[in-house]
Amino acid sequence: MLAHFRKRGRALDGSALETLLNSADLIPYDVQRIAHELWDYAKVRNKRQLDASDVNSVIDALVAGQSNYYELLWEQLSARQRAAFLALAYRGASAIYSQNVREEFRLGPATKVQKALQSLDSRDVLDRYKGSYFFLDPLLSLFGLNVGRHRCQRAIERHFSKQDELSEEFACQTDGRPVLFCADI
Repeated sequence: MLAHFRKRGRALDGSALETLLNSADLIPYDVQRIAHELWDYAKVRNKRQLDASDVNSVIDALVAGQSNYYELLWEQLSARQRAAFLALAYRGASAIYSQNVREEFRLGPATKVQKALQSLDSRDVLDRYKGSYFFLDPLLSLFGLNVGRHRCQRAIERHFSKQDELSEEFACQTDGRPVLFCADI
């Protein structure tokens, strides 16, 4: 991929490549999809050097382009499925059964988490590889991160609309992760 960009006079810096690969979750189709859109983005803007901010702009546009589908899917999920979805998007497959994550996202016992993940799998939102769940569409997980942040922020704004400062207890953490109550919104 880098050779193809270079061959045509364009270059990705290391952070751009890392952002692209991480966002695509190393799924070849999604790597190609993002790279193709990145190429078009660079061509339209006549950019020769691309960095992580360019990749993020392309990814944001791709997620926005699918937002109607993603929103419809989101609205069809139960509260527990949404919580499991957000927990997987924010914390990853290796942590989803941990007590801390189950408490943070109010997932309940591990058996309930397993049931929610299985139902997301049956809806073709997730799949399983070597015992770990992953999003079939990695951009869907990015949509989920945005949903979590936006819904959390709106809830905070509604709750504290008459106060000048938000208490740290109810604010989204600086790294964008939701606090406990936001996972249920």
